[in-house]
Amino acid sequence: MLLIACLKSISLCAHAAILAHSPKCIGGKYEMRLHEIATIKPIKPLTPAQSRIATKKKQVDVAKQALDNERETQHDAARKQRNRPS
Repeated sequence: MLLIACLKSISLCAHAAILAHSPKCIGGKYEMRLHEIATIKPIKPLTPAQSRIATKKKQVDVAKQALDNERETQHDAARKQRNRPS
């Protein structure tokens, strides 16, 4: 419900800005410049080379996270081993 109200507010602001030749909607909570609405550019697909690089970067991030998780698991196991009464 709130999202619909926000979208209507933005839409009305855009129409008011066009009609008033004003770059901003005056008095609205969500003020946007008209060029911000009109200049949204589509995202181009990655080239095969860019795609391979992006995939490798994701693999590195996943491997780093797995390494951090394994280190924490081993650290916790060692801490439990030290705290266990003999």
